[in-house]
Amino acid sequence: MILNSIIVDNIRSYTNQKIVFPKGSVMLSGDIGSGKSTVLLAVEFALFGLKRGELTGSTLLRHGKNTGSVTLDFNIEKNNYIINRTLKRSKNSIQQDTGYIIQNNKKLEATPVELRSKILEILGYPPELVSKTKDMIYRYTVYTPQEAMKAILFDQAEDRLDTLRRVFGVEKYKLIRDNTITYVRYLRDINKNYQGQIIDLPQKKEQQKELEQQKKELQTKQKNLVELKENKKNDFDKIKIEADKLSILLKTLQEKKERLLVLENNILQTANNISQNNSDLAHETEQLNITKQDLITNKPSEKKLDEKKLFLEFEELNKKYQSMLSDRESLEKLESEQKTVEQEITTTKTQVETNNKIIESVTKLDECPSCLQKVPHEHKTIVQTENKKIIAKLKDNLEQLSEKQKEIINKVHAEQNTKNELLTKQKKQLEHLQEQLLIARRQQQRFLQYENLQKNFLERQTRVARLEQKIKDSKIILGDCNKAKMVLAKELEQFKVQEEKIKILEQGGQKARDELISIEKTIAESSTAIEYTQKDLGRLNIEIEQKNIIQTELTKNVEMIDFLNTQFIKLSSIIEKNILLKVHREFEELFKSWFSMLVSDEVLNARLDEHFTPLIEQDGYDTEIINLSGGERTAVALAYRLALNKVINDFITTINTRDIIILDEPTDGFSSEQLDKVREVLEELNIEQTIIVSHEPKIESFVNSVLYVAKQGHQSSIKNSF
Repeated sequence: MILNSIIVDNIRSYTNQKIVFPKGSVMLSGDIGSGKSTVLLAVEFALFGLKRGELTGSTLLRHGKNTGSVTLDFNIEKNNYIINRTLKRSKNSIQQDTGYIIQNNKKLEATPVELRSKILEILGYPPELVSKTKDMIYRYTVYTPQEAMKAILFDQAEDRLDTLRRVFGVEKYKLIRDNTITYVRYLRDINKNYQGQIIDLPQKKEQQKELEQQKKELQTKQKNLVELKENKKNDFDKIKIEADKLSILLKTLQEKKERLLVLENNILQTANNISQNNSDLAHETEQLNITKQDLITNKPSEKKLDEKKLFLEFEELNKKYQSMLSDRESLEKLESEQKTVEQEITTTKTQVETNNKIIESVTKLDECPSCLQKVPHEHKTIVQTENKKIIAKLKDNLEQLSEKQKEIINKVHAEQNTKNELLTKQKKQLEHLQEQLLIARRQQQRFLQYENLQKNFLERQTRVARLEQKIKDSKIILGDCNKAKMVLAKELEQFKVQEEKIKILEQGGQKARDELISIEKTIAESSTAIEYTQKDLGRLNIEIEQKNIIQTELTKNVEMIDFLNTQFIKLSSIIEKNILLKVHREFEELFKSWFSMLVSDEVLNARLDEHFTPLIEQDGYDTEIINLSGGERTAVALAYRLALNKVINDFITTINTRDIIILDEPTDGFSSEQLDKVREVLEELNIEQTIIVSHEPKIESFVNSVLYVAKQGHQSSIKNSF
């Protein structure tokens, strides 16, 4: 893999920057905190996305920005790839958004997980890394942060060995052993359970034999019952044939019995009817005599009045009376004339008073109230004369009106007296007619009652005659029924012998039927018992079969436990040991070689123990790495890093990142002489693209290209110098 360029947008201290990576050795130069490591983190993010605990969204996205992105352009052999990943700030967190990958100008949009899977495939990393968050192959071949390299050196021996197991993919052998031990423990737990499940297997097999014997006995008993059932059925069939022959006779006998029963019912019913009719006849005769006596007693003697005529006369007179009573037309007319005359009298008197007042006022008037001129005596005389004439005329009219008023009052009194006399006379006539009408209605009621008595008398005579005829007819029917009963009784007497024979056959048939039903019931019970026994036996067979299977599984598990404990675990340890031994030999040789190149002190020698822990020998004595100088510790870390890179690239043949290595501050604490050694290291590495992150100016003299990183305020920028 060769990096061509990377575009970072709102990533940490970068707002928008394109960085071009040339081939050969490239140095990212700049002060501490200028933004050199950000470029390396951006490359890692573009390839693998966010990693929980190592590379988070809050670490990458620039403060105050809601979105950010990284676009990485790289080649693997002749294929070109461009991958883009984006970050998006939400309310509570910063998450990856959908990105894309372009492979030879073919674009594929994908989720972060899909992009990671595709990159691992392109880089040739083992498929099992797809589901893991840590990219150890990339960490220990391409880019290892300075602190991460020192951490592996100072880890506990077992932790370091576990890390290297994961790097070289041999952790599976330890995992196999751990899982095998867990599986053996699991098998032992299962075996304990199996042993508990089959502890009663001998008793179950004994119970199986008993049930099979019980089933045979029940089947034999049922076979005997079936034979007995056939015999009883034959006996029943014979009785049935004999009974069928007598069935016609039995039918005739039954019909005659039914006829006899009907005759007896008819005789009883007829006798009851005669008795009831005699009782009814006595009652009706008695009531007939009573009704006859009532007719004699209640016969009317007076002349019958004409109620209808009286009623019509009363209605006609009443209409006249009511009409006269309500007729006030002539009287109201006279009263109206009287009111009119009274009003005219009042008006005339008012006019007389008015004219008198005018005469009086003119007589006293000296000046005109309107013009204030003196009123002449002649004018007063004229006014007085005219008003006196008017008053005289009004008084004449008033006398005429008074006479007319008297005449009207007299007419009203005369009209009222005449009407009252006529109304009194008509009222007396109405009261007389009302009394006559009441007498006629009572008389009519008595005649109606008499007519009802006559009608009742005739009806009772008819009922008495009808009852007498019913009694006569019933006696004839009763005699006929008794004669028929005697004839039928004689006929039934002749069937007594056959009836006894039929009873005997019926009893025999019922007994045979009961025995057959009892046998069938016993057979059914036997079948049920066989069925239950069969079910119990079936369940028991299944249970025994399952327990036999469990016993077989138990035997297999015991053999498996023995194989795993005595052979398999040892075999996995041997395989792992051989692989690690091969890795250890190559690793140690490379580590020694790189260390001796970086540290020219002949009194210091380096090697690896069986746990891949670096051991430093000084003047023939082992010393701790912590006791070395800063430059010597850095040399150990770099030698270990370069050896690890070479071993991994040799051991895992599928990876496509052999052509690039990124060294993060590899010369921290180096002396001037050691810095010169770095030139030799780069020449010895002979890698197509080497990216060195450092703030050592001396390294600029022997690398092919330098990228200068500067930071002003909170914004970083890069200047190329090729």
